[in-house]
Amino acid sequence: MEDIKSTETTEATKEVKTERSYHAFPCKSCGNRMVFSPADAALLCPYCKATEEIKSDIVEAAEYLYDPEADTASAPNWDAEGEVINACTACGAEVVTDGDDMTLTCPFCGNHYVSEPHPSLPILRPETLVPHKLAREEADRRFATWVKRRYFAPNAFRKQSHKTEMQGVYLPYFTYDTDLSTSYTGQGGRHRTVTYTVRVNGKTETRTKTVTDWYPVAGTRQEFFDDTPFCASTHVDEKLLSKIGAFSTKNLNVYNPAYLAGFFAERYTIGLADGYRRVRPTVEAQMERNIERSLGYD
Repeated sequence: MEDIKSTETTEATKEVKTERSYHAFPCKSCGNRMVFSPADAALLCPYCKATEEIKSDIVEAAEYLYDPEADTASAPNWDAEGEVINACTACGAEVVTDGDDMTLTCPFCGNHYVSEPHPSLPILRPETLVPHKLAREEADRRFATWVKRRYFAPNAFRKQSHKTEMQGVYLPYFTYDTDLSTSYTGQGGRHRTVTYTVRVNGKTETRTKTVTDWYPVAGTRQEFFDDTPFCASTHVDEKLLSKIGAFSTKNLNVYNPAYLAGFFAERYTIGLADGYRRVRPTVEAQMERNIERSLGYD
């Protein structure tokens, strides 16, 4: 891996300079640019097929203290040195790229735009990640199979889908540990079946009905919620994201820019404070469900 820096001057002012700092992954055999291969879990040269191991330990995600009232965290304030951050001119998505590409295709809206990197930004760099497991060719194959099964899809969609260019992208996540203490009061109900008789057209019929008996309940409960995940992106549909499923935060790869070679990584657009505000109702609702289940009422 090589760190490369270049300086550009805009045509408009001849004075404003933008420093582009990025990682390069030249092949040791032929000198061409290597990309991350999910199938090999290593860097791969698309030309001579040489591979290079990526050194990255498997660890559990590091944890830091966060004060939601002051919006401060004990996490180090890493900068974005060694990475180029670009903002899509159409949808505004900010993505991290691994190299010096001058034109980019937004992985969210498909817009083609010229790379104009941000100046240095005070952001939290990721410490860990889940590497891509699916190669682009396999993703293309699965997508083509999915399209063929859309029997009632418009013909325009079928034709356009063959022109779709797959873009692998890493999504930003925060996870929150929450120690929640709750006092509660309410009523717990238990159902019972009651048998009774009625007269219908001069005849006696036996019927049953359900009656609920209510009892007062109160108490306190303390519970620890470990690693509640939150996707810090505003460019992903939450319903689609929920179909991906959970991932383990106990077995993650230490962040290495080599995993971004040939891929994108979105910069988080929702900070720690907003993420906490969105996670908190989820944790509180889970606590309420846990209390209800623990009391044993119907």
